[in-house]
Amino acid sequence: MTSNKNDSHFSKNQSSNDSTNQFNNYTQQFQKSWETMKDKIPGMDPKTILSHHRHNLDSMSEVNKMVIEMMKTLSQMQTKYMQQAFSDFNHFVRNMMVKKDKIDWSECQEQMQKSLHGAIDHSINVGQQFIQTHQEVSQKIQEKIQEGTQEMKKSMGESHH
Repeated sequence: MTSNKNDSHFSKNQSSNDSTNQFNNYTQQFQKSWETMKDKIPGMDPKTILSHHRHNLDSMSEVNKMVIEMMKTLSQMQTKYMQQAFSDFNHFVRNMMVKKDKIDWSECQEQMQKSLHGAIDHSINVGQQFIQTHQEVSQKIQEKIQEGTQEMKKSMGESHH
């Protein structure tokens, strides 16, 4: 069985359609439930509630995309770091094999120190990437909470008039 680009495109579209269908089913169930409860909760509009829920789902999707991008960036950073580390190690071993009996231990120490500093710098970069993404995600969530609160206040104000 072979796979091609169209298969992955189909599965993405299928996944999107499944999510849309699930939300539509949820909406229909909510509207049926609302019909039986609407007299018990005056002033609440089911369309407004569903709109807020859809907004929350969209917000979570945005945050998820941000996290996925951060993971891609970290993966690329790690790949680049590992490639450089193996290249450095390979170069170091080749130099040692050429010198055999005339190994300069101060050079070995210098190379190990350079490798250690590289590992520390890499760890700092990864940490900074995590912190930056955490701040961006937290800010996005705060913005969405504030937007949702304002929309809810507005819709509650409109329902009392």
